[in-house]
Amino acid sequence: DTTSPEAREALKSGSIFGRAFWVRAVGALLGRDAEGPVEQASRRQLVARQATSLLPEDAEFAFAQTPLRDAAYSLLTRKERLRLHARAADLLEPRARELGRRVTILAAEHREAAEQDAAAARLWAQASWEAYRQGAYVEALGMARDAQRLGEGANAAIQSVRCLVALGQYDQAVAEAEEVLAMPELSPGDTHKALYQLASVLERRGDFRKSIEIFQRVLDTAPAEAMRLDVLAARCGCHYRMANYAEAMSDVEEIRRGA
Repeated sequence: DTTSPEAREALKSGSIFGRAFWVRAVGALLGRDAEGPVEQASRRQLVARQATSLLPEDAEFAFAQTPLRDAAYSLLTRKERLRLHARAADLLEPRARELGRRVTILAAEHREAAEQDAAAARLWAQASWEAYRQGAYVEALGMARDAQRLGEGANAAIQSVRCLVALGQYDQAVAEAEEVLAMPELSPGDTHKALYQLASVLERRGDFRKSIEIFQRVLDTAPAEAMRLDVLAARCGCHYRMANYAEAMSDVEEIRRGA
């Protein structure tokens, strides 16, 4: 093997990112410039430069074969893996807002690989929200489940319910919303959110009367103003569908006063 020690170290660090990696990011892990060693590995056809890069202004390379990446990764001790995955997450996380969900997901995966479960759960929840806002409900649900698995609690459970509603899985959404409401020491804010999702499911099912009752439960417990206006708007819709026009107009007037 004529690969230089510098190139071998660069490949070991690059393997932390998976089959694809980035030259400057590898340099940050190593604490020195990695361009020369990576180019040497490229000349030996161990890695290949990619036409595009997930990280702007940082060249992306990929291992020529998955077994090559796996072999490089296997040379890292457990302690090294934990340290490097945590460092990779430190590099990626600040760029997640700028570069979007794929980078958020990568950061979450590295936090989890570093056994930083609380930080990973928070990032999975964040990625789930990003996917949900973009209409990728199946993906959003999967990432909310990951956040739940790592202990994110009521926040992730409510997000799962929200995704189930969007996917039309109403029976499961009702069951999980009720599970959230049964959680001990549930905060008032989370209680409002869980009740709102439960009422939303019932509304979509056409059970407007029950939905109105639950919306009233939220209003009776003094929710935050933004939540109060959302509840009033949803309740107004239920009243309208039940031909309760006077009640619907009353909600409209209250919304106008609060807007």
